[in-house]
Order: sequence, then C-alpha cells, then structure tokens
Amino acid sequence: MWANGHPIERRIARYTGGLFVAVAMNDSETVKEICHITKLRMRMTPIRARAARHAIENVDAVGPGGMTPLLLASSHGFVEIMWWLLDAGADPDLEDDDGLTALAVVDSTEAAECLLQHGADPLANNSGWQALRLACRDGRLQMVQRLLDRGVVPNDDDIDPQGPTPMMLACAGGHLACVQHLSVHGASRSCTAAWADDDLAPNGLQVPDGESVRTVAAGGNHDDLVDFLDRSAEWCTALHHLTVVPAGRVRLLLRCGADVHARASAAGPSPLDLARALGASGRAEAGTGAALVLAAAEAWSPRSHSLFPTAARRRASTLLQLGYMMSAAFRGAEAAWTEVWRTVVLPHALDRGASDAPSAAAAAASAVACAARDAPRAAAAAERARTRSEAALRARIKEAFAALTNQGLPPQEAAVQALEMARRCP
Repeated sequence: MWANGHPIERRIARYTGGLFVAVAMNDSETVKEICHITKLRMRMTPIRARAARHAIENVDAVGPGGMTPLLLASSHGFVEIMWWLLDAGADPDLEDDDGLTALAVVDSTEAAECLLQHGADPLANNSGWQALRLACRDGRLQMVQRLLDRGVVPNDDDIDPQGPTPMMLACAGGHLACVQHLSVHGASRSCTAAWADDDLAPNGLQVPDGESVRTVAAGGNHDDLVDFLDRSAEWCTALHHLTVVPAGRVRLLLRCGADVHARASAAGPSPLDLARALGASGRAEAGTGAALVLAAAEAWSPRSHSLFPTAARRRASTLLQLGYMMSAAFRGAEAAWTEVWRTVVLPHALDRGASDAPSAAAAAASAVACAARDAPRAAAAAERARTRSEAALRARIKEAFAALTNQGLPPQEAAVQALEMARRCP
C-alpha cells in the first residue's frame, strides 16, 4: 500500500485507455491535452461533442481494483498530473476496491497538499492519516495543524499497524512543534513493530515494539524533544498544554467544560497546577491560557462567568433572574438583597460541574417564575415544589431570612446567615 510504485512496463500492462496509459507513464503533456478537451466538452454543443468523442476520456474512469487515474497518479507521486486531473473535475474522494482514496495513498506532502487544496476529505476512512504521517516526517507544521483540526485521528492501528505513527516520525525528525500538537490531540507515545523496515522510517533506526517515542527522540539527539516528552509525560488533556495551545482555544475548551483539575494519576499535575506554576514564574500575563485557567478555577463571578461551561452559565442566568424577582419582596432593601445574592449566594450555588438538573436554587427559581407568570397556577406549582428537597431548601432560606430581619439584623447579614442556617439543616 505504501510502496513507491512498480516498473513502467508492469504499470502500463494493467490499464487500458489513453488517459490511464499517459498517467502510468507520467506523461503530463498527454494528460494535460486530454484534461483540456474534457473541460471543453462542457461548453460544446451536442453535435461538436459527438464529433470529438474519440478524444474525450472520463477523468474518473475506473480500472482494475477500482483504480482511477487520480489514484494512480497519487500513489506514484505524479503531482503535476494530479493538478491537471483535479482541475478537469476528478473526484478526490473516490475509493478503490480496498476503500482507499487518493489521499490515503499519497507518498509526498506536495501530493497531499494538492489533494487538500482541491477539497479532498481527510476524514473519509481517516484517509488523512497518511498525509499526517508525511507532514510529521517532513516537519510541515501548518499541514499537521490543519489535518488535526479537521479531525484526523493521530492513532489508527487499522490503516498500517506495522508502520510508523505520526508521533514516531515527528520524533525521529526532531520536529518539536509537530510533536507538541500531536500531544495536544492525544497521540500515542508508544512505538509500533517493525517500523525500521518501512519506507518512511529513517535509515538505520530500529526501535523495539512498545518502546516509548522518547527512545526515538533520544536516539536522534533531539534534547529539546526529550525535555518536552519528560515534562509532559503525565499531561492527559489538551488543557495541560498551556504553553502550546493558543489562548483562544483554551477559552473554548473551558467553555466546553474542560476539567481544570484533571490528572493522569494522583501524583500527576493538573492544568490548574501548571497554570499556577506559570504564574509563579511570571508567565501568566493577562490574556494567556494560564491566566484563563486561573480565572476559571475561581468561584463564580461576573468576571469568570464567560469561562464556565454552558450548563453553568445557563444556571447562573436563571439564578440571577431569581434574585431580582425575590428582591421585590424586600422593599427598601432591593439593592442590598441583589448584591448579596450575586456576590454570596451565586458563588456557593454554582461550580464548573453544574448541570441542567434541578438544584435547590433552580427549583426555587422555577416556582417563583411560575407564580409571577400565572397566578392561578402558583398554588399547584408550589405544592409540587414542596415535594422536592430543592423546594424545602428554598423555604428554609426564606423562613430564616424573615426571622433574622425581624430580629433587626441588616438585610446583608441576614441573607448570609439565612443561607448558612439553611445549609446546616438536615
């Protein structure tokens, strides 16, 4: 599958048709003429098209084994011919009988770039994995980033189980940036078997099956790579890579629920630990990924609201509405109640693991909102709410607050003590 081709005579003997033969012989001029006529056909009248039919060939013609001209050109690295075929409308995602697309059989980054620029889908049977291997071998960081961001899986034992992985090739070439981005996307750090016999492997490099890629990096005297692999040995999430991942993506990860306390083991660092270490060394300036993680780990506040997951942000909005609605019951102290609710109650009621499941405050908000919208239904809603433990907590908070204010306590202090009393009650 990954071989570099056959003798011309054997290639020609397998195919019939002028286009196939021209591709097999790497005759770019003939392919160019055929593709040019094929493009003109779309603008011909039916009579002229019939007259020229002897010179017109299907650029997606299927040969033995489901091979197409583009697949043939891709497998042998005939980049110029690939450009002509794709320009004439060849489908880059057609598969042969083995389910392989042109992108899955390329043997150079130039050929892969050509296919990607013409819309080849790297996710079709994870065909972009071969392009990812080539990009890692050659240190083509932009292509590595593009393929990984498109969703190409860096670990695929089904495509070529005995060949080198993208991580192995990047380590062998000493391409630190490529290794870092592969690590962000969870690339395996174990070596596969028999890769010294693979065409992609560096000459003379032999690594036992199951060995760590650190051995590959050390064998090539890539000290910077060895240092990174040692430091990141227990980094288990993308959020751990705070010095690699852009701040914009860190923000997106946090908003999608990334765990700032994730650890590979009890002794391993969490993203928050790494962010604190960066802060201690003066590398957590405002706007950096480390600063965002430190802010996201704080208790909820208007400042950290945008860094909380979707469910927690939704709950915060609901609870804020509840606070404003309840403040109407305390004439003359509305502002004080709202301030306490926002600065004391919400930080206690919200955390990064908040879900959309009903909580004490959420159930209370639902009952109050129902009463405000539709008075006739308020009694029934309150009766249902009282059957839940969440509604019972709301009732305890209100009763304690009323009792404390009757004793002459200021609303701010009464709200804090009412909350603590209600939480201590069984």
